[in-house]
Amino acid sequence: MSSRRSRRIPQKPCSGPDTPGRALPRTGRPAAGRAHDLGVRRPAAAARRRPVPAVVLGLVGGVSALARRAFDRTINAVRPISITGWVPLALVLFGIGDQPAIFLTALATFLPVYVNALSGTRYVEERMIRAARMLGATRGEVIRRVVLPAALPSIAVGLRVAAAIAWTTMVIAVILGARSGLGYVLIDSYNRFRFDYVIAAMVSLGACGFLTDRAVRLAFARPLRWVSEGAH
Repeated sequence: MSSRRSRRIPQKPCSGPDTPGRALPRTGRPAAGRAHDLGVRRPAAAARRRPVPAVVLGLVGGVSALARRAFDRTINAVRPISITGWVPLALVLFGIGDQPAIFLTALATFLPVYVNALSGTRYVEERMIRAARMLGATRGEVIRRVVLPAALPSIAVGLRVAAAIAWTTMVIAVILGARSGLGYVLIDSYNRFRFDYVIAAMVSLGACGFLTDRAVRLAFARPLRWVSEGAH
């Protein structure tokens, strides 16, 4: 009986503290794989939740002075608060894990999109709006066919800035108790003096940010083709 049990239990050599495989925690999957999984999930979840409301509020505030007075002052009062200042509130509301990290990322990405959408909408040339109204366009048609296309370059800039901010806030997620993600790999590797992993995490963050920026630019390439055509 004892011989059968000994054959069933695999014998694994113990690795010392200097073994490279122990530089990162083992949680069923390699830490690097989990880092990329949740590292992409948090910015993606934030991207699904905040850009559309930010664009809508920016457009509404740009075309309506009443709406702008209603919520612009509140948003401008929140803007100067550092994203790390929201950490205690995020912990109280969502606890420890991925949800507070997604909340902070969504909050950080909301502000630049809103500001750029509001600015682009407010400073649309008045003569273009008057020309559309003279041609019989309704208020909705003016917003859809004149204001929105004219504000689209500013909205694209806001989305590009927000994409970069989303990746920088990943490191803050470590403060919230996240046990995965590129930010976790970066801080954990630094604490373990594994600077090869630190450099790898930094390169990965830069590559993800670059690819996200390229994706936003490609998404707006066709709607904004008139900008490059008008420059020639």
